[in-house]
Amino acid sequence: MSTESTSESLSAVDRSVDTLFDALSDDRRRYVLTYLRESENAVRLDALAEAVVAWERGRTVETRAPTPENVAISLHHRHLPKLERTGLTERTADGVSLTERGASAAESFSAASAERPDGGNSA
Repeated sequence: MSTESTSESLSAVDRSVDTLFDALSDDRRRYVLTYLRESENAVRLDALAEAVVAWERGRTVETRAPTPENVAISLHHRHLPKLERTGLTERTADGVSLTERGASAAESFSAASAERPDGGNSA
């Protein structure tokens, strides 16, 4: 194997890892993956938005809590497309579900959070 081929392969791996870390860098996207992991079937966008709102209201005290409509828009236009491009979720007529890669990623960061001394809570 030539050095050039090895460099190209490593560069592709780096881009893939960077893309995955970028997708997992957002709390809302990580919560979506966790929620989908705990669901037995595909989840409709409105149900997913309501779950995200309940989770976010439980985490912070804000004067302006997100509405399910605003969260659904955010999920539809920003978060779900990024998760799909990364191969972590897929959308069908039945709703949103995890791919095998998404289930593996959700399992990995859930295990890592459980091992943190603060129980996985953000500072």
